Amino acid sequence: GRFEERFGDFSQVRHVADVGGGDGTNLIQLARSWPHLRGTVFDSPSVCEIARRNIEAAGLSDRLDTCVGDCFEDPFPTGVDCLLF
Repeated sequence: GRFEERFGDFSQVRHVADVGGGDGTNLIQLARSWPHLRGTVFDSPSVCEIARRNIEAAGLSDRLDTCVGDCFEDPFPTGVDCLLF
């Protein structure tokens, strides 16, 4: 589909961090497209709260989470093998 064409093949990715991931829309769609995938939205506190609610509403809290941080100052989330910008 168009989503896979835009983001590529995630079949070998285990855990992706969506840096500046906003409300979690892209990460939620990735998780729906790739059922094995775990993911983390990395963004500001208020944005992570919105993403957390959207992830919960999508029923994906078992595979997706959030991590508060500033990509210019803070270390990226640990345990990820792919960064999405």
